[in-house]
Amino acid sequence: MASFSEDSPYRPPLPAWAHPLETLKIIELKSKLVVAATDRLSRRRWRILAIDREPRRQLAVEEDPREYTEEECRAEVGRLIAQGGGTLRKPLTAHGLLGCVCLVESYHLAVVERKRSVGWLMGHEIFAAEHVTFIQVYYPGKMSEDAKKVESKYLRYLSDSHLTSPCFFSYSYDLTRTFQSNMGGRPVAPAADHPAPPDAASGGDMYCWNHHLLHGSGFYRQLRNKQWAVQLISGYFEQAYILENTLLSIFI
Repeated sequence: MASFSEDSPYRPPLPAWAHPLETLKIIELKSKLVVAATDRLSRRRWRILAIDREPRRQLAVEEDPREYTEEECRAEVGRLIAQGGGTLRKPLTAHGLLGCVCLVESYHLAVVERKRSVGWLMGHEIFAAEHVTFIQVYYPGKMSEDAKKVESKYLRYLSDSHLTSPCFFSYSYDLTRTFQSNMGGRPVAPAADHPAPPDAASGGDMYCWNHHLLHGSGFYRQLRNKQWAVQLISGYFEQAYILENTLLSIFI
């Protein structure tokens, strides 16, 4: 499992909503997946997450509690890369973690690889997920050949399915809020923590496309900072000016 440096400087993090983790770099090592993330605007606050690639029954996620500058994060990631024997391929840029799904022997991490801003709701920016990518968690070299073939077939089925359109998300606003709440007319301040994926007991799993990926794998439960995860809401969103200075938003 990842071992983060004890000598790294520690800074008490700001509230999660203050700097949403919108830009992620995912680095594949032989022993772990390393995710370095920052906010889109300042890029001054960075965080690191690692997922163990050793085959095991339960997903193993380790989150570094520290908050880094860009230079400090680069140094810490470089140390992890050197410790892990180098990268296996070019880092992937993503915009949110959707959770994990286990197919045959391996978990697969679902990430939003491409997004598009579609408008604003109650003062919060709304995005459409344009492309979702699955990254195999367990190192392929430690899987049987038969399992690799079956995993590859199931992953093709999953990748070809209707995963993103029309799916929307926000880093700072819970899109499962009711129509009455959204029509209140006043901007809603971000919560003290990231708007968590709706709880199954409240019926929110009916709206959250990736509810099982977040909760079924135990991924969400292992996160200290829930800002790592985003919830996809399947529906329809349209925003347009119908009269001068009058903006109409429709979200179903």
